[in-house]
Amino acid sequence: MFSKYFTIRAAPRPITPPRLSVTPPAGHVLPGKVLDFHCQAPPPSPGNPPPIFLLMRRPWGADSDQEVGRSFDPHLRVGPVSQADRGTYTCIYQLTLPEGVQNSAPSLPVSIEITAHLPDPLLSNDHEDVLLCTGSPSYPGARFSLYHQGAELPIATQQALTVEHSARFAVKTEGWYQCQYSVLLGTDWAHSERSSTIKLPCTTGSPSCSPSNYTPPPTAHLPDPLLSNDHEDVLLCTGSPSYPGARFSLYHQGAELPIATQQALTVEHSARFAVKTEGWYQCQYSVLLGTDWAHSERSSTIKLPCTTGSPSCSPSNYTPPPTAGSKVDLALIIGSVSAALLFLLVLIILGFAVHKHAKAAAVKRRQREQDTFWQQFYFKDHIVDLTLQRINTSPAEFSGAENGRISVSEPIYDCPFSTFNGPLDK
Repeated sequence: MFSKYFTIRAAPRPITPPRLSVTPPAGHVLPGKVLDFHCQAPPPSPGNPPPIFLLMRRPWGADSDQEVGRSFDPHLRVGPVSQADRGTYTCIYQLTLPEGVQNSAPSLPVSIEITAHLPDPLLSNDHEDVLLCTGSPSYPGARFSLYHQGAELPIATQQALTVEHSARFAVKTEGWYQCQYSVLLGTDWAHSERSSTIKLPCTTGSPSCSPSNYTPPPTAHLPDPLLSNDHEDVLLCTGSPSYPGARFSLYHQGAELPIATQQALTVEHSARFAVKTEGWYQCQYSVLLGTDWAHSERSSTIKLPCTTGSPSCSPSNYTPPPTAGSKVDLALIIGSVSAALLFLLVLIILGFAVHKHAKAAAVKRRQREQDTFWQQFYFKDHIVDLTLQRINTSPAEFSGAENGRISVSEPIYDCPFSTFNGPLDK
């Protein structure tokens, strides 16, 4: 028998623990990036206030949890991260019930590793014509690439299984080789350094055993891609229709590593990238031709639209990271100067030829004018009237001459074509 002064209350029901997930899912992230956590809990009972979510971190080697953040929103962000953010993360949620505030049990832990540098791979001779590239066991499912020594583009690429951290390459040609592996950390690719060089066994004394005799095969030239603004925060990278199913990469202008990579469908030749930050972007696509990857040039630079009046909208405020191409290109300068000198020399030769031709034409014109003048001069009538007057030479006339008078006879017209018409002593 129970007293009327006692009230029997049911024991509080256990609260279902939440489920914690993180992006990137593998838990490996580069310094400076942001971790997105989602603490998923059952929906609250009707009439109860919404739960409060708490994100907890336990650093490596510690024995207690630290509160990272709390919010009514189940999505919590941590970052930009540094090495201090390494550790295991859990989440709980609090419910406000009539009997008081109750905490749920913690979720299963999620390990977060801040990756600043990938360990170097190891390249070894697995069989006679097979090379084995081994990466870090901490990064299974990586993408492995095989290179000729000193070559920029890989000669073969393989995606390891999600439980393996190595890849095998069948090689049929003699030479010196290196390998590298890449890991997708969230939306960013992290690349290891290349391995030490290894020589594929070859016939003793063969000239091809020397790395100096290696000439990389020519690769196909892919048409340049086109980067455009598909929507407000979406960039569209379009490749060549001749190469559907290509792999597309998005870069910050001048950056060496891509900020996002997408594999297009086998019937498409474009990819879309959701970009949340303002800046200048380029894209590139790659095609697997047999066992070799062919890479296009990067697209023209495009600026992501930003808020009007924002200082980052001005292209003058963007400073791209230094690249090898920022050095002075002496070959380009020498070529430009040589072309200018050659053009000047052509102009000088052309001017001299025109001057010489004009001078020769002037000499010919003066010669023609002189010839015309003398021809007209020689064809003129130059007959002079030389009519002679008869002079009387008789003694009487001589006497008259003494008086200062000379007797002049009539003109001689008897024979106009003869100067004298008879003897002078007549």
